[in-house]
Amino acid sequence: MLSSAAMRSPTARHLPSLARGLCLAQLALLPALTGSCRRETPAPRPMPTAAVAEAGLERAARTPDAAPAAAPLPTWTRPSGIVDLPGGAGPAGLPTSPLDAIPPDQLGRPTARPTESLGLTGPSLDPEILSLMGQVDPERMLADVAHLAAYPSRHAAGADSAALRAWLLDAFEQAGAGGPAQLLTEIEPFELRLAGKRSEQGNVIATLSGIGFSKRMIYLVAHQDSRAEDPKDAAAEAPGADDDASGLALLLELARVMSRRQWDGTLRFLATAAEEQGLEGARRHAAAAETAGLPILAVIGADIVGGSLDAAGGTNAGQLRVFSEGPENAESRQLARYAVFVAQRYRAATGLELVLVPEPDREGREGDHLAFSAAGFPALRLIEAAEDPGRQHNARDTVDRIDPDYLARVTRLGLALAASLALAPPAPTAPPRLEPDAGGLVASWAPVEDPAVAGYWLAWRAEGEPSWREVVWVGSGATRYVLADLAADAGVRVAVASSSDLGHASRFGPEASR
Repeated sequence: MLSSAAMRSPTARHLPSLARGLCLAQLALLPALTGSCRRETPAPRPMPTAAVAEAGLERAARTPDAAPAAAPLPTWTRPSGIVDLPGGAGPAGLPTSPLDAIPPDQLGRPTARPTESLGLTGPSLDPEILSLMGQVDPERMLADVAHLAAYPSRHAAGADSAALRAWLLDAFEQAGAGGPAQLLTEIEPFELRLAGKRSEQGNVIATLSGIGFSKRMIYLVAHQDSRAEDPKDAAAEAPGADDDASGLALLLELARVMSRRQWDGTLRFLATAAEEQGLEGARRHAAAAETAGLPILAVIGADIVGGSLDAAGGTNAGQLRVFSEGPENAESRQLARYAVFVAQRYRAATGLELVLVPEPDREGREGDHLAFSAAGFPALRLIEAAEDPGRQHNARDTVDRIDPDYLARVTRLGLALAASLALAPPAPTAPPRLEPDAGGLVASWAPVEDPAVAGYWLAWRAEGEPSWREVVWVGSGATRYVLADLAADAGVRVAVASSSDLGHASRFGPEASR
C-alpha cells in the first residue's frame, strides 16, 4: 500500500488511469489476436452456393424458466460430428427438427482445427454460430410473449407503460448477467403528445460493445407497444402477442444467447416506444443516431414474427418475408438481398426460406425500419409469411396463436444474420469492373486489404430484378471471375462481398451495371 505522501505524488495519482490505459491497450489487441487464430488454417469443407446448408446443433433441453447455459468463450474450433445434407436438400429434406443432427452433448465441444483448404464452392459455416443457434429456447421465448401479452395495456399512453419499460430493462440486465461480454442497458426518454395529452415515453436499449478495430453497429429492433383498432384508445384490450411481443421475445433471447461471447462489431438491441403512434420512438432514435454519425451497418427489424397460421387457417412455417425501402440499388434493398444470402447458407439450421418482397412494407402499413432508412441507414423488416391482419390491433392477438418453434427459428435466422455482420471483414468500397470477354462477361475488383479476407462472394442479377440470380464463391485470393454465357450487353448488375475462412461474409459492396 502506498503511503499518504506517495499517494499525493503526481505519478501515484495517475496510476489508476495508467493502469486503465494499459488494459484498454490490451483489449485493443484482442481482435488482432483472435483474427490471427482464425486465419491460422482455413475452414474444412466446401459450401455449395445454392440453397444448401449444413446441419446445425440441437439446443440443450431446459425448463422454460431456466437460465441459459453458459457457452464457452470463443474457441474458433469445430464441434465434431456435423452431418452434411445431400446436395440440393431443401425444407423437404430437413430432419424433423433442423437442429437435431448433433447430440446435445456436442454443444460447444472444442476440437482440433482442421487443416483442409477452402473449397471452390465456398467456406463452411461457423460452428460457433451454429452452437449459439442451438441455445435458442422456444419455451423461454413463449414465456416472454405470455408475460408481455398479460399486461392490461401496452398502449404507449396506457397506465402500464412505465412498468413495461422497467420490466424490459430488468429483463435485458438479467439477459447479460454472468456472460463474458458486458451488456449495457439504458432508457432513452422522450415525451409523446397524443389526443391533447402528454405522456412520458422511453426506448429501452441494451448494447454489447464490439471489440474490433472496425467500428460498426448492428441494430436489432422491435417495439414495446400494442394498440386497439382506435390508435388513441389507451384502455381497450390489445394483448399484442404477435404484434409485437414476438419481436421483443426475439430481442431478449438474442441478448441472452449473444452475450455469451464478445463480437467484433457492436450489437444494439432496441425496444422502441410508441411505434403504433407513427414510429415515434424509432424516429427520435434514428434522428439522434444520424446527428451523432453512428456507424450503423444494418438495422434488422423484427415485427410480427411469431405466427405460422394465416387468416384462412393455412400454415406456412417454412418461409419468412423481408421488406425494405427501394429503389433496387438502395442500401436497404442491398441489405435485404444480403439477408436472403445469409438465410440460404444457414437454411438447414433454421428450416426457413427468406422471401424478398420488393416493397418498403405491406400496403398501407409501416414499421420501425422505415424510420431508420429515412434517416439514411440500411434497414429491413422481418415478418412472418402467414400473416393474419384480422388478429392485429384488437383483442384477438393472443398467445395461443404464437408458434414457439417458428418464432425460435426466426430468432436463429436473426442470430446468423447479426453474427455474420458483426464478424465479417470490411466490404469492398468500389463496384467491380465489368468487361466483355469471348466466354462471357468478366468481373474484376480491387482486393480488400484486410488479413481476415479468405475470398469473395460474387453476385449478379438482371437489371430491374430485385433478387440475385446467382451467388458464386471466388476463393484463393482471386479478384476476377468470368460470368459465362452473359453477353456484354446483357443488362446485369454485379456486386462483391468479402469473406473470412469461417464464412463471415461482409455486406455486398456497390453494384456495377452493364
